[in-house]
Amino acid sequence: MFQAPLWLAVPFSLLRGQFIKSIALLAVIGCISYGAVLTRNYFLQCRDNLIKNNREVADNDQRQLAMGFVALGVFCLVVIITRRSPLIGVFSAALAAVGYYLNYIIGAWQEPTEGIAPPPEPETLDHLTPTQREMLSNAQDYLRRMQRIGEHLRDDENGIYLAMRLKQIARRGQQLLTEITPSAEKIRKVRTLLVIHLREAATIGEQFTLLASEKRLQSRQQFSALLDTILNEVNQKHDVLSDAQQRRLDIHMQVLQDQLKESKHHE
Repeated sequence: MFQAPLWLAVPFSLLRGQFIKSIALLAVIGCISYGAVLTRNYFLQCRDNLIKNNREVADNDQRQLAMGFVALGVFCLVVIITRRSPLIGVFSAALAAVGYYLNYIIGAWQEPTEGIAPPPEPETLDHLTPTQREMLSNAQDYLRRMQRIGEHLRDDENGIYLAMRLKQIARRGQQLLTEITPSAEKIRKVRTLLVIHLREAATIGEQFTLLASEKRLQSRQQFSALLDTILNEVNQKHDVLSDAQQRRLDIHMQVLQDQLKESKHHE
């Protein structure tokens, strides 16, 4: 969408005889497009290596080069197209580079992938009640299901953000389980998360993957918001959300479930 106005400006510049401006527009489009291609190739390599070798790394990481092309494109756009001063162009290019760095280089995709650990041995859970042991075991299963859903969504170009969020929930959730397992009191404090929210997220995620591509687009925003809420809860290690937060999360889940059921019914 960002490049659409630039493409539209090219023929208008040619009709007006502004050939230098047309060349500059094409240079901007080329820089930004090439940066996007390099970035996409990085994520595809990470996905393929994760599937083949269980290692989320790229064989040829060219994100820094992509960041440079994006910054160069922004500089040309500001200085040549909009005719601002080079100082403003440098400042704008620096902002673009920082934005790219924050989103695509130090983001969650750079973190190593960790599988979901097997449940602790029975003798290490003697201090827990049978119900608490079942809660931990079920939570492990929900995290594995979310990890599988995330791997499935990586095959969909529109599902990269959702896959990232599911991976984060699975990883942080595993860290939380490791932390609370020695303490029955800590398990009681996060029972809402273990019993309800992880289960619902896994179930909704599985329903989401069964939808046709066009139906996914309609539900993606709500599913993304739901995952953001659950990830925030895992990060904060809440046992009981505030009443208002609890109602919002429950309503969010119910609305998304109803939408998914309606979408499947119309297919």
